[in-house]
Amino acid sequence: EISACLVGSEMCIRDRVRDEYPGYLQKYSQANIDLVDIAEKLYALGYDNRGHNDLNSQFGNGVKNNYRSYTGHQDEVAWSSAWFAKLIESGYFQNNNISPEKNYRSIANDAMSSTGVWYMSWDNTALGAGLLLAQLEHDPDCYQTNQICQKVYYSTLAQAFDKAGRAPKDGKGFDYILAWGSLRHATMAGFNAMVYSKIFTSNANAVVSSEAYQYAKQQLDYALGDNPWNKSFMVGYGNNSPLQAHHRGASGLVGEDDKKQDIPNAYVLYGALVGGPYNYAEAEDGQNYAGLYNPNDYNNIDGLGYADKRYDWIGNEVALDYNAGITGLTAAVIQYSNCLLYTSPSPRDRQ
Repeated sequence: EISACLVGSEMCIRDRVRDEYPGYLQKYSQANIDLVDIAEKLYALGYDNRGHNDLNSQFGNGVKNNYRSYTGHQDEVAWSSAWFAKLIESGYFQNNNISPEKNYRSIANDAMSSTGVWYMSWDNTALGAGLLLAQLEHDPDCYQTNQICQKVYYSTLAQAFDKAGRAPKDGKGFDYILAWGSLRHATMAGFNAMVYSKIFTSNANAVVSSEAYQYAKQQLDYALGDNPWNKSFMVGYGNNSPLQAHHRGASGLVGEDDKKQDIPNAYVLYGALVGGPYNYAEAEDGQNYAGLYNPNDYNNIDGLGYADKRYDWIGNEVALDYNAGITGLTAAVIQYSNCLLYTSPSPRDRQ
C-alpha cells in the first residue's frame, strides 16, 4: 500500500506540479528523491513476503496478531501493481530510459482473479485496483467494477436500501453497509462511484452521471449533518459535532480513564470523521464494552443509534481510512458541482 501511495504521488507531482510550480519541480529533482525507485523496493519487499499477515497465515503470530488482514494479501498486490501499470501507461519508464522490474499489469490481473471485490477500506483495496485496471483496459465491466459501482452503488436509491435489507429508510439516502465505521464505508462508496462514473460516463458533456453525483453527495451530506440526528459526524465541523472521539491523544486522558471519564476531549481533533450510527446488534464483537455500554446513551432512529461516548469505538472511533474516503468524496463533489470554496491564488502567490 505504501508503494502504491508513492507511485500515485509521483504521478501527481509530475503531472500537476510541473506547470504550476516549475521551481518546486527543479528542487525536487535536485534533491535526488526517486519515489518510484523507493516504491519498487518496497513493492519487492512486500511481494517477497506476501501472506505473512493473512488471517490463516502459517507464519509467526507477531505479524498476523498485530497487523491482521481478514481479506488476505491479494488485494494489496493488485492495488500496488495496478498503480505501477498506470505509471507504465503514462510513459514514465520509457521517458526515463528504464525498464520496469515486473509485468505489473499481469500481476495485478492474476491477483484480482484470486480476491473478492468488495467495499474499499483499510483491509480491502480490490475495488480501487479494479477501477484502475478497468480504466487501463477501457472496459467498464472489468472485474465487476460495473456491477459493484453502478448496480450496487448508485443505480437507484431503492437498490441501495434493499441490498442489505437493513438500511434505514429515512429518506436521507444513507447507504448503511456495516456496523463498524458505517460512515467510512458510505463515504468511500460515494467516492468510488464518482471515480467510476468520471471514467466511464456515457454523457460527453458531464464529468460524472447525475445518478452517481446524487448518490455520492447524499453520503457526504449525511455525514456532515443532513441526517435524522441533525448532527455532524466530523469533529470540529458543523452542528453538534462529536466531543468524545475515541482518540487517546485528543482525549488528554491515560489508561482506563480514557474510556471511563465521561468528559469532552481535551483537544479538538479537527476534521476527523467518526464511525457513525449503527445497529448495536450487528456489531462484530456483540460485547458489552467491558461493562461500559449503556443503552440509554444511544439515540436510536430507524434501527440505528449513536452515542458520543469515548468508550464506543465502533461508532466513535477515528481512523486514516475513515478520512480517506470523505476527503476524496469531498473533492469529487466540489469538482462536479464546480463549487469553489475559496478564491484560488495564482501559482506565484502560492509559492
